[in-house]
Amino acid sequence: MVKPKTSKSAKGAKASSASDTITDPRFAAFATDPRFRLPSKKHTRTKIDKRFSRMLEDDDFSNTATVDRYGRKISSSGKKKALQRLYQPEEEEEEEESEAEVEVEDDAVVEKELRRAEA
Repeated sequence: MVKPKTSKSAKGAKASSASDTITDPRFAAFATDPRFRLPSKKHTRTKIDKRFSRMLEDDDFSNTATVDRYGRKISSSGKKKALQRLYQPEEEEEEEESEAEVEVEDDAVVEKELRRAEA
């Protein structure tokens, strides 16, 4: 016997998205409570001290064997890219702070010039 073809309509997709909203009052705080929010991508990366920053640049940390234990070739995995996705050097943060300090110094220079002009 031939089974009749069943067509899936778009109603199924709409129903699943409608069921994503939680209507149960017991779980109402889930949508608004900050404890249940996922961290932003900026805060998910672990900051590495300058002592360990070589880990992101050195090939010894990202190199793996090109063959497995049976001698079969292994495709190169992006371990270096994976390390860069997971870890952030602490120096990047210091550079941002130094730029902010430059702006503060500029403000101090402007204030000195204003004082000279007033005097």
